[in-house]
Amino acid sequence: MDKKKLLVATVVAFLVLALLYFLPIRIPFDQVFPMALLFVAGFALQSWPLIAAALFSAIGDYFGMENQFLPQMGSFAVAQCCFIGYFLSRAWKKKQAGEKQAGGLWFAVVTLFAVALYYWASEHIIPCAPEGVVRTGTGSLLFVFSDGLIAYNMFVTRVPHAGKWIMVTYFLAQLLIFVRAALDKQGRRRLSAS
Repeated sequence: MDKKKLLVATVVAFLVLALLYFLPIRIPFDQVFPMALLFVAGFALQSWPLIAAALFSAIGDYFGMENQFLPQMGSFAVAQCCFIGYFLSRAWKKKQAGEKQAGGLWFAVVTLFAVALYYWASEHIIPCAPEGVVRTGTGSLLFVFSDGLIAYNMFVTRVPHAGKWIMVTYFLAQLLIFVRAALDKQGRRRLSAS
């Protein structure tokens, strides 16, 4: 199977597995299946930081299902570090290849959003969290939203349907990063082969 067909099959399978989580019946480990799939498919489609990110995300999902908050957040923190490593190495490779980088405006917008979100979390979530608890998360905007909603729901007040919103944004973030990285990797290989 070529890489493009494998990527399409992975996306379809991921969506089906993600939908299992939202069924009214409980299926053991249903929350872990989508990330376990990305971990396995990553060996054919991804670089090692994204394979590791999928693995630690699946581990975090498992701990979340077991209501083990600190191991869950610790696993997600390792996954976030893997994502950061991937994006930094990607930016470095583009710089070395002389490719034009995204403009400063995009960086400024993302930075301002992250600062505003951090300020909001520091005013509304962190004061409510008990001492010593992992209080904030970083990552892409969907991860930030998902992680922020987890913390707000846990420490401030219950949010209606929080679990569904958290998982929708989490699954979307994971899938979008996986697909974009796979397409980038295929594009780089195609360019270097010509």
